[in-house]
Amino acid sequence: KKWIDGLKIDSVVALEYIKQLYGLRIRNPKMCDWDLQRRRFKEPIEQYNSAYINIQYLNEGRHHFFVDDRVGRLHTNLTNMQSDVRNFITWKGQPLVSVDISNSQPFLSTLLFKPSFYSTGKGVGEKMTLFSFSGGFSFSFSSSSSYSGSSSSFSSGSSGSRPPLMLQKPLYHTEKEDVKLFIDLVKKGQLYDYLSLAFKRELGVELTDRKNIKAAVFQVLFTDNRFIGQLEAAPKRIFRNLFPNVYDLFAAFKKQDSTFLPCLLQKIEARLILDIITKRISKEKPKAPIFTIHDSITTTMDNLDYVKQVMHEELEQHIGIAPNLKVEYWDGEQVMEKLNARRIEIGLVG
Repeated sequence: KKWIDGLKIDSVVALEYIKQLYGLRIRNPKMCDWDLQRRRFKEPIEQYNSAYINIQYLNEGRHHFFVDDRVGRLHTNLTNMQSDVRNFITWKGQPLVSVDISNSQPFLSTLLFKPSFYSTGKGVGEKMTLFSFSGGFSFSFSSSSSYSGSSSSFSSGSSGSRPPLMLQKPLYHTEKEDVKLFIDLVKKGQLYDYLSLAFKRELGVELTDRKNIKAAVFQVLFTDNRFIGQLEAAPKRIFRNLFPNVYDLFAAFKKQDSTFLPCLLQKIEARLILDIITKRISKEKPKAPIFTIHDSITTTMDNLDYVKQVMHEELEQHIGIAPNLKVEYWDGEQVMEKLNARRIEIGLVG
């Protein structure tokens, strides 16, 4: 919060950029972002208006902060702004750079395959366990002999409105070949590429845009289990065929409530980014400006290597595998050049 006043946006260029982008999207609506909830591309005017408001808010110094009390995510001007428009932002005249966790949701989900994640009893409160994320979920634990002698029952919802979540321990064993493959692909940062080839092979459609591949993965993680029978759920069915035991664990978390898994992953993300990584950075380098955008941290060029190192160390320690971190330099000129090249390509510029 103390660094936010130093953020400035080149509003003149940014507004011209979204104006030209709007013209492109009118001619090609598939250039719009994918709306996961409504399962359709957003309207060009909808995206333009949203970008316009966010640019004006930051330009006028109208800053806002909001922490989602259910999952602990921090929402700010930066998180609300379209990623390409952020390229026109600087901090006290200095260019900014972000460090993102590649394949962040699949990466965080690998924690669910560790038996230690389901530890209970004394001494687990500070560790990355299901029970350490009690806020907003109110977990309780009981044992039964309903499945191979052992299963775990997690009751969520403070009012008791949500039925118990039943997880059978064999579901998260890592000796299954598809689980090993899933974790290995996540380790190498190759999951999206692997799925892209599978979608092309099975559907005859090549998803070259990473946003669309990401949307397909989010469909697997975030949609209701019953959605798998729908025509448009083909990516979900392909994922289930490729990774049956991975799918079964994800489905178990969503059996009684389809929002349970995405909320849990977002709570894990917020714990790591806000409570662990940024607190360490603020303690060790109190003069380093840092800004969080959910699964990424933005800073100035002179702090890049340090921020990247801390993120790598803490994520590997708490998740159990090394992350793939992607560095993105915020560069307004480069974004405008790409947009102009696209306009020339489709004949809008002679």
